[in-house]
Amino acid sequence: QNSIFWVRDLINTPALDKSPEEFIDKVNNLVDSSGIKVEVYDKEWLEVNNFGAVLGVGKGSERPPYLLVGKYNPDAKYQIALIGKGVLFDSGGYSLKSPSGMETMKTDMSGAASAWGVINLVARTNLKIGLTVYTPIVENMVSGSAIRPGDVLKTRNGKTIEVMNTDAEGRLIMADALAFASEAKPDLIFDIATLTGASYVALGLDIGAVLSNNRDIEKKFIESSENIGEHFHPLPLFDQYRKLIDSDIADMKNTGGRFGGAITAALLLREFIGDNNWIHLDIAGPARSDNRKGATGFGVTSLYEFMKNLD
Repeated sequence: QNSIFWVRDLINTPALDKSPEEFIDKVNNLVDSSGIKVEVYDKEWLEVNNFGAVLGVGKGSERPPYLLVGKYNPDAKYQIALIGKGVLFDSGGYSLKSPSGMETMKTDMSGAASAWGVINLVARTNLKIGLTVYTPIVENMVSGSAIRPGDVLKTRNGKTIEVMNTDAEGRLIMADALAFASEAKPDLIFDIATLTGASYVALGLDIGAVLSNNRDIEKKFIESSENIGEHFHPLPLFDQYRKLIDSDIADMKNTGGRFGGAITAALLLREFIGDNNWIHLDIAGPARSDNRKGATGFGVTSLYEFMKNLD
């Protein structure tokens, strides 16, 4: 319960009071004495380690980007990686959002907050699984140093992405983090993100989208979510849509057009998971309550329930 309240409170914190450093402090307070090892990687480390997409998204802000990693039970037989999207404020960058579109964008780090809520629950209940959380922490702002539409970013695994729309930034930072997480070859990779408006156009404001390369695990996850009263529904990883993110000058572009947007975003993420089992959770609708006023903490208990059942 404390984990859920912490997640909601952090998501509801105005962006002015939620710098990357303040986010990191709050995480450290949450997991204090839990046995979770927190590693903080700064901008210089990101540069040396080829996190070109995280750095690209973060370029417009005076607040530098970080990657925050939390490790629980690294010697366990079954290892899960959980990546959470940590855009602390999303202006859209040069592909600027409308004023009304920006009103809720302090909540664009719901995935990152949720990931830390989950690992805190897992550690404090001593589950036998291993869990590593990866949260890239950035602000997507407009300035003279921000990336422009048409720029190309080189990611952690060497693949290049042409940025057609700077407001499709979540998938960029997730790409680097997924590539990094996949190198450890976990048994399962989860990611959780307020990724696309298309997901709640498809499913409404109360249902999270699930896209996965493993039907059996996807089914188990949806059953776990139903057990605790959250609602997720599968969308297809439809291979024929991969061509929608083909780029003339890079390995892919970061948007696939207006239709099937939740699917094309997931297909981009799939380029960064190697041959690992993977479940992608797009919570752009249900992360915010129906009246769009406050955070729900959606996804935390579903993930915990799934992991508890593995235990």
